[in-house]
Amino acid sequence: MLGFVFGSTMFVVMLGSLALMLASKRHKKYRKFSKWLTFTFALMAGSAAALCFVGQWAGGLLTAFAGYVLGAPAIVGVLALFLVLAAIVDLLDGEPDGFARTAALVAPSMLAVTGGALGLYGTQATGAVSEAGAHLLGSLIGLG
Repeated sequence: MLGFVFGSTMFVVMLGSLALMLASKRHKKYRKFSKWLTFTFALMAGSAAALCFVGQWAGGLLTAFAGYVLGAPAIVGVLALFLVLAAIVDLLDGEPDGFARTAALVAPSMLAVTGGALGLYGTQATGAVSEAGAHLLGSLIGLG
């Protein structure tokens, strides 16, 4: 129903992944495992958001802001690349902290609006992760 109202099944996947992210974040007994599970759901939510109107809206605002304030909309691509590299550095310690989760939510939308080869690779990776999230969510609710 929500996918029909908002015109995208990726919006439903985004909402489901955010709910699963918040639910898995609260688990304290298996903290190391739940951090990785929360990061995975954050990556799915960010990828699904990038492929629906939420990511297009946020990416358009960011590009317009970068073009208006900084004078070059291509800065978004540079920021996206630095965000992804900083998230990888954050993950090297073995635990996805708050920055890695935030990057997982924001970077796919930034990569989706980036042009050139970086944008193409970012869109392909975002599509693969969001399709995996759609399949997982479909399995959880009994559609697949």
